[in-house]
Amino acid sequence: MKTANKFQVLTVLAGALAGAVFAAGCAFHNAASVQAAAEQIPTVTITAKRMSADEKLAYDMQQEGYVQTVVIAAKRLTAEQKQAMLEEDLRLQNTIARQAVRTARKAG
Repeated sequence: MKTANKFQVLTVLAGALAGAVFAAGCAFHNAASVQAAAEQIPTVTITAKRMSADEKLAYDMQQEGYVQTVVIAAKRLTAEQKQAMLEEDLRLQNTIARQAVRTARKAG
């Protein structure tokens, strides 16, 4: 009986060792092939000179035929305005949550 158990244990250990060696070999092979593929990736170098304001304007006119102007304006909010916006956001979130619950109850 002892020799049969010993044989089974050795067989299992040998199988586990062979699997570990196989897995390590596959991992190394995959890492080597990924590295080789990365070395084959072509690189692109883009060089350009900085355009002056007049050149930018001329380029924009050439593209669209008209100059597009975007005006961004902002002002600093007061503490009261920030609090009002926060309360409005919370109200909207609660409304959306209630509607989702109602929809889920109707569906389920």
